[in-house]
Amino acid sequence: MKKKYFFVGIKGSGMSALAQCLHDLGHEVSGSDVERDFATSEGLRKRDIPIYPFNERNIEGGFHYIISAAYDDSHPEVKKIKENNYPYQYYHEALSTVPGNQIAISGTHGKTTTTSLTAQILKSKRIAMVSGDGTGFAKKNPKYFIYEACEYKNHFHVFHPKILVITNIEKDHPDYFSTIEEVIDAFQKIANQAEEIIINGDSQNGRKISHPKRTTFGFRPDNDYRIRLITQTKYGFTFLVNHQVYFIPFTGKHMIYNATAAIIIGLKLGMRRDEIQAQLHFARLPRRRMQSFQVGRTILIDDYAHHPTEILALHQALRQKYPGLKINVIFQPHTYSRTLAFRRQFAKALARFDDVYIEKVFASAREKDNEELQNKVNDFFRSFKVFTPFVLQIIDFSKEEVWVFLGAGIVNHWLDHLLKSNLK
Repeated sequence: MKKKYFFVGIKGSGMSALAQCLHDLGHEVSGSDVERDFATSEGLRKRDIPIYPFNERNIEGGFHYIISAAYDDSHPEVKKIKENNYPYQYYHEALSTVPGNQIAISGTHGKTTTTSLTAQILKSKRIAMVSGDGTGFAKKNPKYFIYEACEYKNHFHVFHPKILVITNIEKDHPDYFSTIEEVIDAFQKIANQAEEIIINGDSQNGRKISHPKRTTFGFRPDNDYRIRLITQTKYGFTFLVNHQVYFIPFTGKHMIYNATAAIIIGLKLGMRRDEIQAQLHFARLPRRRMQSFQVGRTILIDDYAHHPTEILALHQALRQKYPGLKINVIFQPHTYSRTLAFRRQFAKALARFDDVYIEKVFASAREKDNEELQNKVNDFFRSFKVFTPFVLQIIDFSKEEVWVFLGAGIVNHWLDHLLKSNLK
């Protein structure tokens, strides 16, 4: 049955992807957001989905509202929806609107990439997909629905997936989870709600998750699907999963884990090794995951990594792909709570790069800009390495080196400016 959906905060990465998915399923979709343009707007524009500036006059009867978790009851549109008792769901609740057997991709790191690779492997099947890079689509009457299941505020506890993937478990979101034990408990609860789980058995915390139908993968010999590395070059990895050979055109050991999780899903759904490999050979990474551009002799990288573990993994992948080149980074921390909680780990990870520039913290919609906390962040980063504001003139395009625009905020606005002015 066709429905009319209105998204409050439609340009958010998950919101945009879900809007595209519901549009493809034949529903009428529109939404509102700030007037600034984001990369997540691209899929909405391609589908001619109307986007309006935030205004309480957007809210009227006849719609089912989907609200971004970034906006609380003080937001004028949210306030009007609730005052008038219009039907609504928050984003994580609305994911259940998409039909199909649910394949939920969870974990602290690697959700978006694993979701994307799984969708690419299963592209010949009737699937729908919602990914954290703002990509969403659906075939008619999808048999499988692949989506990211984020642990923040235990939002993923509304899901009851057929297959649950847990890529790894680490402490993140310190504004919500106080201890790693709370995080593990959160993952155990969603595992209890899944028909079966596929879990990274090399993750120390992941091994603590129990389930009667649990499949593990990793380099440890006691995993159900054991990974063994054959070759590693700047072009990618060749490796074994049990006794089957696979190649992925990506660098960084973390990519082997992401790909293996997707491979196992394909095998469990009846695909042959050669069918899976054919899709992996031409697979593409999601938006803002080691996305590269070249201006002159200089390589520009756009990447979403915003946790110390992710930054270390990215650095290893870049060193593998660009051996011998100088690798510089412009990093924008994401949320004061995460930056201050993991400040020493951030310092250690960023110190791997050659030159480091730190942007102002991107507070996101769930935090308010705070000058006192920003000063604490600035003081700390100055203490571990030279703290220099970034300006575009620093980059010399005659040099063969790498510049990484890093973070979950808007640090890539520098990159957008460079590309627009140099690639005309």
